[in-house]
Amino acid sequence: MIILAPDITKVQCAAWPDALFVVADRFPMPDLAGTKGDVMRWSAFEADFKGASDGRKTIILVGMTKIRTPSNRGNPVWGYLHNHRKDIQKVSVDRTLFVSEPWRAFFQFYWVHVPYGCYTYSYLAESHWRAAADGVRPDPFSQEAILSQGMGIIRSQAPAYFAPMAIDTVAVGPEVHAEYNRLKAACFDEEHTIGAILARLAKFAQQAVPTRSIPTTARLFEHREWAWTRTDLKIDEYLTGRLTGLVELTNGIARSTYDNRV
Repeated sequence: MIILAPDITKVQCAAWPDALFVVADRFPMPDLAGTKGDVMRWSAFEADFKGASDGRKTIILVGMTKIRTPSNRGNPVWGYLHNHRKDIQKVSVDRTLFVSEPWRAFFQFYWVHVPYGCYTYSYLAESHWRAAADGVRPDPFSQEAILSQGMGIIRSQAPAYFAPMAIDTVAVGPEVHAEYNRLKAACFDEEHTIGAILARLAKFAQQAVPTRSIPTTARLFEHREWAWTRTDLKIDEYLTGRLTGLVELTNGIARSTYDNRV
């Protein structure tokens, strides 16, 4: 089971009276009233995951999005608990199914032993998602795809995570647009990655409008309410479009699974 709750402190855990609760470091605690289970922070559990999981029937992982990342996905704790401790019931409690990039939802399904499509490891899931972003293949982590895999697995305690976005668009004028187009042509000649091109164009937009404020995809999930200021340059149209897409996907998952209506 994967439980999504914007306010972790309101998640009632009495249904698992004897579980081990493993909570991400510096992450809020769920409501543990009515439970007799043990509670560990992730760093302590990680240091002795074999001993800590020995004899356990249920482990509730709280804050997967703060625990498992692309940089630590090879941590032996995941392989051990997935492959050698299938006897343990595993539940995930988190604010959202993923952060930053939708393919990271795979981590949640992997934890609760629910197959996600053809994927048995995260690198292939990430590769296919990036190929879909390039238009090479269908998106394996679209809302439709996620919900088809999450039938009866995902339960949201709120109909949305993000509040409606407030976006203020500042027009920069024809001279700035002309300079932007010259820079864009230079970027495609001089840079070798999409990331480098986007960074240069975003820096130009920031200099054109110092009050411009657009979060990164990583920071987006840190807050539920946002007020963005963007320019009318194409770079900001692209960046805010990418962010609103993540907002719509996240809220769509919450809305569709709210009150177990998957």
